[in-house]
Amino acid sequence: MSKKPSDSKISEHKLIIGSGSKLAKAIAKNKWSSDLKNHPWYDSKYNTEKGGLQAHHIVTTESLDGHLWKLWREAYEYDINRANNGVMLPSSTIIACQVETHVHRSNHNRGLDYDTVLDKYWGGKAKPEEIPDEECEKLYSELRTYLKGVYKQISEIKKRAEKKYYCKSSKKKEFTEDLDDAAEDIVDKLNSFHWTLSRFGKDYAPSSKIGCGGGHIESEKKSREECPHRLNITRTGHAIRNKLGKVMEPKKLEAGS
Repeated sequence: MSKKPSDSKISEHKLIIGSGSKLAKAIAKNKWSSDLKNHPWYDSKYNTEKGGLQAHHIVTTESLDGHLWKLWREAYEYDINRANNGVMLPSSTIIACQVETHVHRSNHNRGLDYDTVLDKYWGGKAKPEEIPDEECEKLYSELRTYLKGVYKQISEIKKRAEKKYYCKSSKKKEFTEDLDDAAEDIVDKLNSFHWTLSRFGKDYAPSSKIGCGGGHIESEKKSREECPHRLNITRTGHAIRNKLGKVMEPKKLEAGS
């Protein structure tokens, strides 16, 4: 009886664990010539790998952390740290205020989904109204959160996976493609500030006068005062420069950058 060759092996894809550091490297390679110092929001006061930036998993690690999702990620060879599932965001409230984007601080369990109140404050109005803090607390109590929004965004993918749609070898890669599409839709929500990543995320929207509130705090103790930068008061605006020597400016978020 002939023996099998000793070097015969079955290739197996292992579950890839979410890692902010690995995601940052993937984004840097994808968009910034493998060096985040080329990113327009890299803080010039740093000389580190990320320069005050943090990598955000758009389809969050929490939303893909269930038992079935882990099985599917492994079976369909999904890399949760792929560039298309990430964006680089400032960890500084001051920079987030200046460039009118979301501040990234650890988990996002206080981020909110404003879809149900958009017509009330923004619909058909020449100038969007500020959404009051009381409305935010109401949304949070109703569990209308960023994380719940992400679950909803990927619910159709979950249904497909449960029906074994991706099991055919010809459909396997569609699992990753569908999650990439979901990530792009989520980025659109973030760009419009229909969804936020933090309790006070709405403060950083272009229409808000609060911004960073003149400070570095992103917690319940955050000042609700209007930031002088947002009021365009002479010589009080933020003018933080990036590593390329340019004053940081607002730009739309893009998956993979």
